[in-house]
Amino acid sequence: MPTYKAKKFKELEGIVTSNKNAWIMEVVSNIKQEGERGRAVLVICETIDNVKTIYDILIEVYSTRKIRLYSRNDNDECSAVKERVNSGDVIIATNLAGRGTDIKTSFSVEKNGGLHVIVTFLPSNSRVEEQAFGKTARQGAKGTAQLIINKIYTENKLNMTGILSNIYEFKQLRDSKEYIRIQTVKLYKAKEVELRDKLFEIYLEVDNDLREIEENKKKEKTILDILEKDKRYKYKLLQVEEKWGLELKIFEKTLAYDSKTREELKQVAKKFGFKPYGNNEAMFSLYKAISVSLGNKASSEQLLWLAVGYFLDNFTGMYYRNDINFYKKAAKSFSDKKALKSLTSVLGRNIVIISSNQENLMIYKIKDVKETIYIGLEDGNKKYFKNYRPLRKVSYNYDIIEKYSIKVEVKATEYKSITNLFERKDLKKLIDEIIKQKSKEVEECNLAKRNEGISYFKNFFNKIKEEYKTGNKIMKNSAYMVQMGIEKSEVKEKIDILEGACNLEKIYSLPARYNLAHAVIEEQKGNYKQKAIKNLLIAKDQINGILIPYLEYIQITLPLGQSCELLKQIINKIEILKAIKCNIEETIKKFKFKHGNKRTRK
Repeated sequence: MPTYKAKKFKELEGIVTSNKNAWIMEVVSNIKQEGERGRAVLVICETIDNVKTIYDILIEVYSTRKIRLYSRNDNDECSAVKERVNSGDVIIATNLAGRGTDIKTSFSVEKNGGLHVIVTFLPSNSRVEEQAFGKTARQGAKGTAQLIINKIYTENKLNMTGILSNIYEFKQLRDSKEYIRIQTVKLYKAKEVELRDKLFEIYLEVDNDLREIEENKKKEKTILDILEKDKRYKYKLLQVEEKWGLELKIFEKTLAYDSKTREELKQVAKKFGFKPYGNNEAMFSLYKAISVSLGNKASSEQLLWLAVGYFLDNFTGMYYRNDINFYKKAAKSFSDKKALKSLTSVLGRNIVIISSNQENLMIYKIKDVKETIYIGLEDGNKKYFKNYRPLRKVSYNYDIIEKYSIKVEVKATEYKSITNLFERKDLKKLIDEIIKQKSKEVEECNLAKRNEGISYFKNFFNKIKEEYKTGNKIMKNSAYMVQMGIEKSEVKEKIDILEGACNLEKIYSLPARYNLAHAVIEEQKGNYKQKAIKNLLIAKDQINGILIPYLEYIQITLPLGQSCELLKQIINKIEILKAIKCNIEETIKKFKFKHGNKRTRK
């Protein structure tokens, strides 16, 4: 449906600056230029720090009374976008200004061309970009918008270096990355979220069963017993929740990669003098691994489009483009081996593949070419998709490589697509079909992970239930046991629980030792003074020998410019520990003084 009023918007050609200083000066110059023309300017920054940086430079050359800040929505800055903007007004904002704000412009601003929007970074996708540009030229008003980006920063963000030169190329790469990201989410991440939801359902069922057990026990207890029991089982349930959370964290790591296959690749690569590193890409990991090996001089998306483009332009299958199933058949024919041959040919470099489940390595070789890319392949488990990883040379062993290599001869080519790769609709169609083909394998992997996850956690929770029924055996976190002990009214039970807490974490048992000493003093049975002093001395040793030195080490090793809030927290913790130590020393001194007085009287 067309807009009620014709849009009078124009996007100015974006500017790519060479470094941070050039970027700041370009943004400031652009603001000053448009402001002097009688327009209002909205500057959208990626971070609060960038807002401050641009503001600090701008106030040197521009009237401060004309500048408004909108970097937060929890203070008075939100008024910056509520008032109408006049000629020369500048709003420097974070992306908050791109979300649901409607900036009103005065007659003089409209007369001079309307609101000018400067976006100082490359938005993560075209939707966010359109949202930012949409702050101007609303309801028939005039307006312009422009991207001004820092080349080095944007390249780092896109994981590549030194290839792109203009804003159009940056946008194309950004959009292709977003396309692959969305496909990855659909195929992998959505299923992982579904699996986590299912596992959470199982946990809730177990939690409900344990609560029912406790409710049934209440029927045979007095009110006082029930109150005591409620305190105790509250911490036991918290312990169950914690154990489930920790186990889920460990299990989630297995969703990303297979540790057994990873170790196998490590050993095979070591035999040839290499070491795998990095890369846990869910989809198209081959292209990511090659991109990393090239020092990110070509992005994984560029390599994918390049391999598919070369394959399609040289496709010799018995199919014609007007065949309704052409792209489906071409996708079926496209394999990792075809991709490797294409990339070897186009990049003009040999590519070596060392696989976790193969004794021999594959060399895609161009005659008389020495430059070589080494890639590892984790393969062999139906639960996991093939994962390619870059290899780092540790101790190159030419004789072993020659002995165990299988060579595939490839011809070099100077391939150039007839048009820009990212603009080709035929490539997009073929990549869509390739993803559909891969999705079948992914579904099998996801199903295997789901079945294993459900089976594993059902067994895990059966063990949890058994441990729960046997007193405090379930307890593994000493903090819960200390709290449980403190809340006990019976001193004997309190001491038993706190002693159990001391045994859980012998090195970090300060709270348990400290509270146990005071519980023993409260009970006053047998050699309670010696027992109390013994626990207090252990607590003191932990403060002096472990806790304070550890915090001081963190304090010393904090990087320069690290958050002062973190430093304050560390200093406060050290002061609290010193205060506890003084309290311990005073308590021990009192006991020894009283004990000495008794001896003197005798």
